[in-house]
Amino acid sequence: MNTKHLKKSLSLSLISIAIASFLNACTVTSDSLQHISDQQAFDKLDLKNINYEQIDTLVTEDSKFNALILKTRYYIVKKDYDKALTLIKELKIAAKTPVQNDHLIILEASIAQQNKNSLFASQILNTVNKQTLENQVAIYYYQLLSKVNFSNYLQSKDPSLLVQAFNAKKELFNLVNDNDKILVLKQSIDLLKDVGPQDLSFAISRTNNEIDKGYLEYALIDQSKSPALREKLLKSWSDTYKDHPIKTYLINNQILDVNNNDVSEDGAVTKASSLYQLQDKDQVAVLLPLTGRFANNVGKVAKLGVLSAVQDRRANITVKFYDTNTLSMDEIVKELEANNTKFIIGPILQPEVDALANTNNKIPAIAFNTPKTKNKNIFYFDLGADYEGKTVAAKIFSQNHTNPVIIASNSEKAKQSIKGFSDVWLTTNNKIANICYFNTAVDARDVLSTCDITNADSVYIIGSAREASAVYEKLPKNLSTYVSDSSFEGLNNSGLEMSLNGAYITDMPYLLTDSPLKSALLKEMDKVKPQSQRIFAASYDAVNVAFNIKNIDSNSNDVLHGLSGDIELSNHLLHRSPMWLKIGAPNIGRF
Repeated sequence: MNTKHLKKSLSLSLISIAIASFLNACTVTSDSLQHISDQQAFDKLDLKNINYEQIDTLVTEDSKFNALILKTRYYIVKKDYDKALTLIKELKIAAKTPVQNDHLIILEASIAQQNKNSLFASQILNTVNKQTLENQVAIYYYQLLSKVNFSNYLQSKDPSLLVQAFNAKKELFNLVNDNDKILVLKQSIDLLKDVGPQDLSFAISRTNNEIDKGYLEYALIDQSKSPALREKLLKSWSDTYKDHPIKTYLINNQILDVNNNDVSEDGAVTKASSLYQLQDKDQVAVLLPLTGRFANNVGKVAKLGVLSAVQDRRANITVKFYDTNTLSMDEIVKELEANNTKFIIGPILQPEVDALANTNNKIPAIAFNTPKTKNKNIFYFDLGADYEGKTVAAKIFSQNHTNPVIIASNSEKAKQSIKGFSDVWLTTNNKIANICYFNTAVDARDVLSTCDITNADSVYIIGSAREASAVYEKLPKNLSTYVSDSSFEGLNNSGLEMSLNGAYITDMPYLLTDSPLKSALLKEMDKVKPQSQRIFAASYDAVNVAFNIKNIDSNSNDVLHGLSGDIELSNHLLHRSPMWLKIGAPNIGRF
């Protein structure tokens, strides 16, 4: 396990802001009006060649929603906000998918920004599910988000807003082509001129990220009024930041040969990734137990997760499901190679993941369990209890605790969590945490009579909600306490929230927040267990990872914001940085 990813904190680096104009994109013309895609709905507006007032009457029925998006944007550009808002209200009634609702939120934010209400614009933009946006929509979104956050920063001088603007800028840089990367960099530097030397110096002192520091130092040097000093400082800067995007794209004044190299999100040159990234019109195989004892709690929820992601992305791919309970892995792989399958999602059960790893499969796959035999074509989510243990150990370490005690039920799941915790704690702190066991909720009430916590500065409780509550009730209230995901039964369970008030819980963002997607799953399936919900979230994310895996692989700093957490790739493991919740507190945050 590479623990450096788990040790990341929320102190993200600072830097610049937004661009004000739209980047290169295909314009909707009169020849393409019958069908309008999501991409075209957020392209540049060609105000001369199209009658946007009547555009919704010139298209097919399935394109009417996107036509009205264009019409709304036309009114926004013309500053006729009343008509734009009226259309948005009508579109909210007509919206059929979460993606369409997100498009309307983006337009509302655009109006708010132009009406100098950047605070409201920021609030609603942060509710958008960014990972499902098509490329041009995402470009529009991140441009707007950067501009909004920078406007808020200029008003409040709150550095956290500069952090948010910078994160949006990094996403935008990764979405555009090389020529537009140059434009993004130039406009970012121009906008940084609005940030004073003191704020820039403060930002530099607060970041450990070399790429981000390079941006900030360059902006500070660029403000120097002495040409001689500026030239001297830039030479030193160039020697320090040899592969920085500013040097690569601006100072060197050349565009990289993208046929030989990929350019990562932060601009550094990386070796072209050999990974295959899922594309439109590809055939995808999904390997799941669709019959048998695991069909309902595993196979069915994973299938729903995949289909939901495909629908939300409006992905033009062919998805074929294979039942791993009725077909052998050799049979499945043989068929996939014969029908030109480009990508595999699954399998999920340990024996089936191992079986796939032991075949001669050459198709890239995203599995949901750790293969015992590593295979260069298999990338995987670790949904086991040991992953939570590793996450909690890293969190405790990052908060400068040095003497944790684990109080755990004598169950197999708890032992897996303890193993994960111990692996990380031994690596990071060079010692083993003290462990105390209990067998029942009754035993849990009395566990402190035999478990010495005199020198403990933190406690990790692993058990059911009743067991965790029984232990937590006996602990000193000033002791930092972390409970396992099985200890917490939901945000709306007031009784347990009260009994575990003040303890920390970590889980996938999907489980710790409410969303339309979550509501849809709970309506589709009664009494969905938490582990099944985790499978749903990971399956949903697997589709988006498949479309972005080459980008993630090319840049070790790149992440994909998913339902299961912020996802990054290291050593074939799809790391998930989960959310943390202090039970009873209003704020939820990513780790």
